Amino acid sequence: MVERFMEQFDAIQAAVLDQRLRKPMEKDKLEGFTHTDLTKAEMFIKCMQVLYTST
Repeated sequence: MVERFMEQFDAIQAAVLDQRLRKPMEKDKLEGFTHTDLTKAEMFIKCMQVLYTST
């Protein structure tokens, strides 16, 4: 799964950065992120890094 993601990463990144495809970020969505959300995201990335390096 991680390998497939890495294969498609360039296309995903291009789509995310394309201004024609981006919706403007709403203020309430930005305010919805808490410190706990960011901590969980960091933990997820650390877990996925182990899987990525082992495959």
